[in-house]
Amino acid sequence: MRSGKTTLVKHIIRSLNKKVIVAYVDCSLYQTTYSILKEILPRSEFVLYRSNYELIKELLKYAREKRFAVCFDNFEKLKEKDLIARLMSLNLCIILISDNEENLSLLSESIRSNIPSIIRLQAYTIEQSFDILKDRDDISTLKFNDSTTWYNYLFRDEKDQT
Repeated sequence: MRSGKTTLVKHIIRSLNKKVIVAYVDCSLYQTTYSILKEILPRSEFVLYRSNYELIKELLKYAREKRFAVCFDNFEKLKEKDLIARLMSLNLCIILISDNEENLSLLSESIRSNIPSIIRLQAYTIEQSFDILKDRDDISTLKFNDSTTWYNYLFRDEKDQT
């Protein structure tokens, strides 16, 4: 079951964008230090063969000019977790999102000891899930016949989905 972690953080990011620049990185898509730094600093996209060191220097310069934070969604998929420590050492605000709190054990003790707080969200109930789906525009485009309910459509067995 989902709990709305990413949605909550993205909502907070949107509300902070006037005061703080927040780079959102989905570590399912960007897993290496280089790809993440390139994602955080999109203007450096067109400069080929820049080293991680140069990109971190550019990020530090950028962060000195503006308040800056980095959100790592699915942080457990990050291949080089020491990047989190490097960015923390630059005094950047770091937000880590994961489906499982046990994934914190993948981080070094020095990183874990610098995490000031952990927010735990409970999984949505079925009723909350329905309420969310009702609010989404795309669900209204689904066509149901009289014998098909939303529940049957959404929670049918895998074998029935073909």
